[in-house]
Amino acid sequence: MCETPEAENLEETNDVNQDQFQVVGPDGPLVIEAGEDLILPCSLKPNISAVDMTVEWFRLHASDSRVHLYEDGVDKNNKQVVSYRGRTSLFKEELQKGNTSLKLSRVKVSDEGEYKCYVLSKDWSDDVTVQVKVEAIGTYPVISVEGYSNDGGFSLLCEIKGWKPEPEVVWLDNDGNPLPAEDTETLRDTERFHVKKRVTVQDSNTNRFYCRAILTDHMRETEIVISMSTTHEVDVTLDPDTAHPELILSDDGKQVTHGDTRQDLPDNPERFDHWFSVLGKEGFSSGRSYYEVQVSGKTDWTVGVAKESVKRKGDGPLNSETGIWSVSLWNGNEYKARTDPPVPLSLRQKPQKVGVFVDYEKGLVSFYNVEAGSHIYSFTGLSFTEKIYPYFNPYFHNKNINSAPLIITSVRGFTPIQAGGASMGTYPVISMEGYSIGKGTVSFSNPSAMGCPLPPRPFFKLKIGLHETKVGVYVDYEEGVVSFYNVEAKSHIYSFTDQSFSTQKLYPYFNPYFFHVGGENREPLIITPVSVDD
Repeated sequence: MCETPEAENLEETNDVNQDQFQVVGPDGPLVIEAGEDLILPCSLKPNISAVDMTVEWFRLHASDSRVHLYEDGVDKNNKQVVSYRGRTSLFKEELQKGNTSLKLSRVKVSDEGEYKCYVLSKDWSDDVTVQVKVEAIGTYPVISVEGYSNDGGFSLLCEIKGWKPEPEVVWLDNDGNPLPAEDTETLRDTERFHVKKRVTVQDSNTNRFYCRAILTDHMRETEIVISMSTTHEVDVTLDPDTAHPELILSDDGKQVTHGDTRQDLPDNPERFDHWFSVLGKEGFSSGRSYYEVQVSGKTDWTVGVAKESVKRKGDGPLNSETGIWSVSLWNGNEYKARTDPPVPLSLRQKPQKVGVFVDYEKGLVSFYNVEAGSHIYSFTGLSFTEKIYPYFNPYFHNKNINSAPLIITSVRGFTPIQAGGASMGTYPVISMEGYSIGKGTVSFSNPSAMGCPLPPRPFFKLKIGLHETKVGVYVDYEEGVVSFYNVEAKSHIYSFTDQSFSTQKLYPYFNPYFFHVGGENREPLIITPVSVDD
């Protein structure tokens, strides 16, 4: 909210007679964010009445310059610059006190520049120049994966649009450390900036990265989670010849759980006979490898890799000292890295699926919470001298409390999914209100599918840290932007940019999808009021 400035309360001095005055303004430039209201201070010294004077505000260095004219006790804005119409006003009740300040509403980027406050009486005139600087906070950073190299590195591109002045754009790793980026590419579209900044990531122990745009007191940030699956996914199948006799393996070799009885199996050298363990058939002796294991529904499990010569017979510790590099869940809530002694792990989210990444040459074994896109733990500085194999331990079923299997799952990553058929457009609904100009915001509860209908195209699976319960949809028709936000988490989900709407109206789009057997997905999509806190 704008507050009316008090006119300067100055006493008359001997060298200024009653008919003379000085026009005074601010000491320095006024800085304002686009869209806000601004008061351009201007007053008479001494604070004599300006009611019967002429007060004119105009732009310097502009051919069409009149911003506001007050004359003969009334506003005369018939020759006002078109872009200022309906946005300027004086504080009429303050003119008696010599306050000739101008209120400029809904400031635009084009309003930046120098303004002259000119005051004319019957016998005297004076003026002062006021400089206005306008900042524009544009789009959230939009991150894209530009490509992958043969050595496992990848290139990320961060783009922002609509900012003014040009913001600082930085890349950060998961710990908030700056990443060395390439030179910034800057384009200027009229008064606003379009900035691109690339970073190439090599040998990183994290798969979460941030792009941040910073301008004075404003900051916008977007994160991306890179799946290790993109170039390093391996097909892992359980090796029945290594499985403990009480373990039950699925026919396809992708699931393992603990059974009730000990099976009559050959006691071959490869088989574990004490710990409920099994190895994968595929061993790693070079390069990088990545696979994912579903652990949901279990109270105890261990997942990792083991060296080929690991002890298979009898009791004994199974940890990094004996050739097994793994992480575990014990008693439903105790996560540990299996070092000697074990390292307790504090995880913000309970993993439902664990990703395992191995870099043989670097001596690295890393674990990730796949759904949360977060790092769990890494063994580093290892020296592998033999083959290593995926390692699994589902633990004792504990009267069926821990009977859920460990499941080797297909890796999704950022694989494109083609839209079409029932996956898009089953029972769609389009609202009555359309947009053909300006900006609009709407929020939804229980999101399923929503947005503005556009031609089908490949889309990408998004990894979101917190499950959204309300989605905000923001449309800027002229800028060609449709953005989605997690309202509760106050985080950015995704933005479509550079869209050309071809002068067609856009309509809010909703798809609750078909409800499933058992009543799942019966909750409605709800258009909710937008609160100030949102």
